[in-house]
Amino acid sequence: MEKFYCKKIKSLTPDFKKIIEGIFWVTSGKKKSDFSSKESRDDFVNAYLNFYLDKGEVFISTLDGEIVGYILLHHNTSQLLTNPIIKNNYQAFNEELKSYPVSLHINISPNVQGKGVGSRLLKHALNFRSSLNKVHLITH
Repeated sequence: MEKFYCKKIKSLTPDFKKIIEGIFWVTSGKKKSDFSSKESRDDFVNAYLNFYLDKGEVFISTLDGEIVGYILLHHNTSQLLTNPIIKNNYQAFNEELKSYPVSLHINISPNVQGKGVGSRLLKHALNFRSSLNKVHLITH
């Protein structure tokens, strides 16, 4: 029987960050080699991963002790729009996004997608923020 857990990470260690970044690359639809320079690759990671890691809450799901997914909960969606990459990529939604107080970024390892991991992780994360009435959700 598989053991599945969800938990909030209070202190993001370099090991956790490395695992989360690995899931990010597998699920982002991009390869490191897709970028013309290390700088453009770092800009992408900073916009879509580190910005959330540095300024939000991190929730992970584990299956048999292995991290298989995460949710990054950022408490100020408007602040996300100060990042030029996000602002440019979400131009059609910029004004609408301002009305969402929280932005969630969720990624689940492909080998467990479709098994309810993401929905259980989302429920777990939202239980910590039961007062929310609107969220902006980014998935890959």
